[in-house]
Amino acid sequence: MFKLVKILFIVVLLLALSLMAGYGYLQHKLNSLPITNLKYDISEMGLKQISFSQLSFTLHQPELDIELQNLTINWQWQSVLSPRLDLITLKQGKLALKQWPEATEPAESSNNEFSLPQQWKLPDTLPNRVKLNNVQLQLPCAKQQCTYLVNTELSKTAQLVDYRIQLAESAQPDITRVTLSGQVNTENELPEVNTELNIDDTIVLTLHQQLAQTVNILSANSNIALNAKPVSPWLQQQLTKWQIDMPTQAVEQFTAPVNIQSQAQLSIPLPLHKEDWRQQLSGNWQLNANLPTELSIPNIGLLKGDLKAELSLTQGKVTNYQLQSALMLSQTKFSHNFKPFGIAIEDIMLEVNADGSAQPSLDALPLIVNIKTVGATKAEVSSNVIVNASENFSVQLHNAKLKLQQQALNYQLSAEQQVAVTKLALNAKFSALWQAATWQLDLSQLDANIASVKYDDITAQQVKLTLQPSQFSSVQDLTLSSSVRLDIATLLQPELLPQRWQYQAKLSGNINQLSLDGRLENAANLAVSHQASYNPQDIKVQWQLDDIFILGGNPLAASFKQWPALLEFSRGKILANGSVDVNKGQALIKANINFNELSGIYDRSVFKALSADMHLEYSANSIYIEIPQAKLAEFSQGVELGPVMFSASYQANTTELLAGVVDLQQLDIAAMGGKVTANPVKLDFSQPQQVITLQLDKIELAKILQQHPTSDLKGNGRISGTIPLLISRSGVSVEKGHIAAESPGGALQYRPPAASSMAAGNQGMKVVLEALDNFQYSVLSSNVSYDTNGRLFLALSIQGKNPTLEQGRAINFNINLEEDIPALITSMQLSSQISEKIKRRVQQRLQQKAAKASNGESP
Repeated sequence: MFKLVKILFIVVLLLALSLMAGYGYLQHKLNSLPITNLKYDISEMGLKQISFSQLSFTLHQPELDIELQNLTINWQWQSVLSPRLDLITLKQGKLALKQWPEATEPAESSNNEFSLPQQWKLPDTLPNRVKLNNVQLQLPCAKQQCTYLVNTELSKTAQLVDYRIQLAESAQPDITRVTLSGQVNTENELPEVNTELNIDDTIVLTLHQQLAQTVNILSANSNIALNAKPVSPWLQQQLTKWQIDMPTQAVEQFTAPVNIQSQAQLSIPLPLHKEDWRQQLSGNWQLNANLPTELSIPNIGLLKGDLKAELSLTQGKVTNYQLQSALMLSQTKFSHNFKPFGIAIEDIMLEVNADGSAQPSLDALPLIVNIKTVGATKAEVSSNVIVNASENFSVQLHNAKLKLQQQALNYQLSAEQQVAVTKLALNAKFSALWQAATWQLDLSQLDANIASVKYDDITAQQVKLTLQPSQFSSVQDLTLSSSVRLDIATLLQPELLPQRWQYQAKLSGNINQLSLDGRLENAANLAVSHQASYNPQDIKVQWQLDDIFILGGNPLAASFKQWPALLEFSRGKILANGSVDVNKGQALIKANINFNELSGIYDRSVFKALSADMHLEYSANSIYIEIPQAKLAEFSQGVELGPVMFSASYQANTTELLAGVVDLQQLDIAAMGGKVTANPVKLDFSQPQQVITLQLDKIELAKILQQHPTSDLKGNGRISGTIPLLISRSGVSVEKGHIAAESPGGALQYRPPAASSMAAGNQGMKVVLEALDNFQYSVLSSNVSYDTNGRLFLALSIQGKNPTLEQGRAINFNINLEEDIPALITSMQLSSQISEKIKRRVQQRLQQKAAKASNGESP
């Protein structure tokens, strides 16, 4: 009896020790986990089982709250204190993920060899069976929590694991929406995986993967199949919850299933070196995709069509290479970016093919690509493409061609300004290279024909743009090299006469240092060459006008509408050059103009052999014009003058161009045997009135009288004096001018044809006429005034004698004369030997004045 009690005591003691050991082991494991807020309630515990009525804790990586109810864990004893899990069952639970964990970059390994795990067998700690029921899963989706119900079953036999995970919506727990099931078999040391993902019977993805290894070769066989049916209402609802954009039209058009299949058989030598792993691969890969209706591709558009591809490798070398695809892309996400410009692309047809006949390699896979757009914008691109699929990935285009037809194209520069293009037809031939760090585009030819280009008040009709061999590339900065030719059949602009224009230029440099050398000319032979340079801080332009030889025509008059209609050149040469410098937004413009022996007509005046240099400088605040030396051989407006020597400058603020200062350094006019000069003076036109003092020196009286239309009065002598010329906004006038004959005087003779009739019955007139028949004067002086209406007033004082009259007694004359100078000049012009053109202009002016007078207007 004592022996029996002893045995029972030992058994009870061992049982108690086992329970204590199990409890201690469980407590140790729970405490070693990275969890907090651990709470549990043990409802049952035995030698092979423990049951929790409630178990909850918080996991921090990621932040996950876990609540488990009615959890039972069964195990088998392999040895003392060495339990092995057998069965885990859960009747109900809840997993709530607070936020998704942040993605982290995997740490780079210093090992240069790729290696497989040494142990593929399933861990002994994996239970033989797992059954988790009614697990509520809460996930953060967009701005809310999405709740699902998950049931999981797992069974293990030796090295074979079967698993099934089912997901339902918590509101409809009886309807399974997502199922993930499959097997993992590691009986042959390496795993064989079969799995299937079914999403609401809409998307079914299956995968078969098997690895096998000989001594130094790893064989991998895989089959992947994707079958997608039209989107179910539940899946569409879930996509909305997770804010995954699926265009309504894409969902409506997705009516036929999509099938994509891929098979691969690879042989990988071991060990596999990471640096040259591509050169070690052997195997075959096949892909078949059938998209009978549009499939939405995120951020791209809707895609449909067929694609077949096959690639075979032997130790990194391509032995077979096939590709056939016919795809159509519609409702492209990027097309709306071009609509403001008038570019309308409805569909894009894409064909990519390769037959592998050229024995390609991975670093030179040939493709034939054809792209065609459908819509108002019609574009076609075709090219031979070489893809470098090695580590240094690159794409090359050879013999590429582009055709583009666009009815209308608009580019909005600002709210008020835009460039409008109509009927664009473009053809280009090019090649290109793209790599990760650089790209290059070589244009062998580009021709663009445009019906019209309109910008603001400028319209170019029948435009042709040609780019000769051009290169554009980028390593760090964009680099350009191109020859440009632009032909415009007709250029319309308010300041220009309609005609043909042509521009040619060479462009070279990079985005931070560009040079542009070009030439612009028109049908009137007006031509300008330029050399321009650009950097981010400064723009410089040098320009040269082609020499204009007037005998060959005047291209300025034939180009600009605002050319003075009354100004005509008959001979001479014009030269010009200049520069433009824009530094940090501030422009400095300089120009040099040279007139060489220029002759012609202005209004009713004739000028001959004008030679002058003109320098112009314009900035944001001021304008400066300098004529250091000008010479005019002859000037005639009824009175012949010349030569004329002139030197002056003008400076003004750009806000008040007509209120500047003239610095007159020289004005010398050879006039009627004498000279007229102006005293150096500065004229400030911001003031109401300016004065130029003219000095008359030894003007021959005989030549003055010869200019008068009547030839009844003759005389000789020389006249000198001072004429203060007043310039105001009302016009030109003279006040307090004075002239006088040089000593010793001269002679006057007045013999009118009607002298006898004039003297008849008038003794005083008879004496005057007799005295003036041969009047020898010693004094001839006059006060001079002239008003802004063109009236000249002379207060003459003449002292002298007629030796044959009354024994030569002294005679004094005081005579007041008034003359309409414009009318006198007109009369002088009509009576002199002038060109028919000037005579016509004079006669037209007289007719206009007469017409105004008859209408009661001021002429």
